[in-house]
Amino acid sequence: MLNHEMALVVKELLKRRNVDLSGCCHDFLQRQINGRLKQIRTDYKIGTEHQIYTEHQIHTEHQIDSGQKNNPKHPIQTVTEYYEYLQSHPEELEHLIDSLIIQVSSFFRDPLVFNYLFCKVLPEIIASKSASGEPSIRIWSAGCATGEEAYSIAMQMGELLEKSRTGSGIGIETSLTGSGTAIEKSLKGSGTAIEKRLAGNGSSMGFTVFATDINEKTLDNARKAVYAPEHLENMPFKYIRHFNRIGNGYSPKNYIKQPVTFSRYDLLDKKSYCPPESVFGGFDLVLCRNLLIYYNTRYQNIIFTKLHRSLNDNGYLVLGETEMPTGQFQDSFTRISDCCQIFKKINI
Repeated sequence: MLNHEMALVVKELLKRRNVDLSGCCHDFLQRQINGRLKQIRTDYKIGTEHQIYTEHQIHTEHQIDSGQKNNPKHPIQTVTEYYEYLQSHPEELEHLIDSLIIQVSSFFRDPLVFNYLFCKVLPEIIASKSASGEPSIRIWSAGCATGEEAYSIAMQMGELLEKSRTGSGIGIETSLTGSGTAIEKSLKGSGTAIEKRLAGNGSSMGFTVFATDINEKTLDNARKAVYAPEHLENMPFKYIRHFNRIGNGYSPKNYIKQPVTFSRYDLLDKKSYCPPESVFGGFDLVLCRNLLIYYNTRYQNIIFTKLHRSLNDNGYLVLGETEMPTGQFQDSFTRISDCCQIFKKINI
């Protein structure tokens, strides 16, 4: 339960920026807002242009020179003072959003998850679509941050579809060899049967990655798609050929960017159950990683309702390392891996 002062700040975000963080855990909000206040105090001390004062303490140099009485100046110290400042300085909301919405991302973040997707999940989806004659695969990257996850999936899909067209088959990545009995067992089934089915796949199979986030500034960076070298540290070397060097950074080539569509979407939006750009949902795979941990159980259930509804029958859901389906949705998904938080939708 948010205290009164925190609830006012959250309400201001919803009112002015249509960002609903009312379901976030109180401790998380308190920690992030305190961090913002600390930054404000630091800026005040070093005299930057971002100095912030409570409204009743602002005096112009003209007023001071005219001998008008001046109250002692000090930066904002409390959440209540901060709320008062937000009402008269809405530009500060952008700094607050950046503080509250964590943007930690890199290509192929959590390599084991992406290895499992490449070896098991994506081949199963391709084979199933091929067998049913469906020409398109639909993927949703929810909370996509600066786009690395979406582009990583696009590179994997491109490679797998190319292998299926040439009939070269798909094997278990060398990086998984000898990595433990549990992993090897969990990956069984991604071999011969799938390879044979993929080998007969026609050339018309395509895919789209719908990537969404609540932060427009982040989405702009995702569309520009220029990344510092450290964002590529987890990426298998074979994928470097899909990038162009731009200054000191790297950018995916156009054929990697083309299947990825970025749009703003709030997972707590009451008007829709999926990104409007996707029209009807119908996703074969949804990645929603390390986002649910910032919401309380009530709002997690709202989000899971959307994720479940937007997935096709037998669709796959990928969550963060510490995340699990909650409440009624524990019986709506079955976990398919002992080493990753990857689930399959149960058809009822």
